[in-house]
Amino acid sequence: MDIMERVRIRHINSELGRHLYAILRGEPYESSTTLEDYTSNLPSGVIVFQHLRAKVYRILQKSVKDGLNQVPEWCMYSGSTLKEPDMVDPVELEGGSPSLEELWDGDDNLKWRTFLDCVHPVLNETKIRTLPPHLIVPVAILFYLQCSQPKPILKDWEMNAMMAAFLSPVREDLNQIRALALPRIDARAVHVAAIFMKGLVNFYFLLAACDFPVERKNVVPWAFWDGRVFHHYYLRAKSGAKVEDLCEHKDDILKKFVEMKSLILPHMPPPFPVSKTSNSPEHSSRSPHGSPKKKLHLGANSTPSSSPPSTPSLEHPTTLAITKNTLVKNPSRGSSPLVSPSSPRSGKPHGKVSHKSPQPKSPVAKSSAVKSPVAKSPAKSPKKTAS
Repeated sequence: MDIMERVRIRHINSELGRHLYAILRGEPYESSTTLEDYTSNLPSGVIVFQHLRAKVYRILQKSVKDGLNQVPEWCMYSGSTLKEPDMVDPVELEGGSPSLEELWDGDDNLKWRTFLDCVHPVLNETKIRTLPPHLIVPVAILFYLQCSQPKPILKDWEMNAMMAAFLSPVREDLNQIRALALPRIDARAVHVAAIFMKGLVNFYFLLAACDFPVERKNVVPWAFWDGRVFHHYYLRAKSGAKVEDLCEHKDDILKKFVEMKSLILPHMPPPFPVSKTSNSPEHSSRSPHGSPKKKLHLGANSTPSSSPPSTPSLEHPTTLAITKNTLVKNPSRGSSPLVSPSSPRSGKPHGKVSHKSPQPKSPVAKSSAVKSPVAKSPAKSPKKTAS
C-alpha cells in the first residue's frame, strides 16, 4: 500500500491528472465526447491512443497485487453504443515494463526510456531531447500519430501546419491571436485538433506514470498550442502555402521546423497503394496536395461528408439522388414531385419504370418520359421488375 499512498497524496495535490489514481483503484477509464466528425475518414482520438494507454496499464498492473487483468473503458467514439465498456488488455513493453515503484524511485534514464518506448521503440532519445523542452511532448504526439499506426493519421501538409503552429511567434502574443481573421472554419481541422488534444491528455497520463521525465510546466497546452493559431496555419497549408511561408520566412523557425520533421519523417510507414477509382479526374481535382490517403478515401466513399466543407462537391448530391431513387421503392414525402413515381401527374404508378430513365428531372423531360413506350410497357424487363 506504500505506492498507493504516494499516488493518493500526489493525486490530491493535482500532480497526476485524473486517470492514474482511478485506474489503480480499479475504476474504469472514461472519455467523453469531443468535437469529432464521425462521418469523416479520421479516426477518433480515443481509439488512436488506446494502445498507448494499454502500455501504461501494464506499468500500473505491476504495482497492483490483485486484479487489473483488464481495464474497462467507457469511451465515446464512432460505433460505440455505451451499452458495455471496452475491456482493454495491458500490453508489455518490448524490453519489459517496469513497475510504478521502479519508475518513481529510479533514475532519469529509466523514466526517459520507458516514456519513449511507450510512444514508439524507434523514437530516438538523443534527438528528441535536443529539442526545446516545451516542444518534446507535442513532437512525441506527432511521432505517435504518424509512425505508430498502420498508416499516418495526418496528411503531410496537416503535419506542416501543426508544427508551424507550435513554432509560431503569433502564439506568444494575445493581441496578434485576436487579430487573426479566419475566413472560415474547417471541420477536418477541428477534428485534427481534437485528436491532438486527446493525445495530450493520454500523454499526461503516461508522463505521470513515468514520474514526469518532462516537467509538468512544459506539458500544459498553453506552452505550445493555440487552437485559433493552428486553424490559421491549417487553412494556409491547405491552400498550398510552402514551408517557408508557414515559417514566416524566418531562418530560426525554419531550422527548428526541419529538425522536428526530420525526426518524424524517416519512420513513417509507406503509403498504401492508391485505388484505381482514385485516378479519375474527379478525385484528383479534389486533392490539391496529391495525398494518397485522401484519394483512397474518396475512391472508397461517395457520401457528401467524406469531403471537407471547404471543398464542396456538386457531383455527390446528384449521385446520391440517383442512388436513392434507384434503391428506394417509395420515396419520402420530402422528395421532389418531378421524380416521384407516386405523383398523380406521372401517369401510371409504376415506380420501377421511372428508374429506367433518369431524364425526368425537368417538367419538359417528365412529360415526354411518361408518354414514352418504355413507360407503357414495364413487362419488357422482368429482371428489373423483380429487382
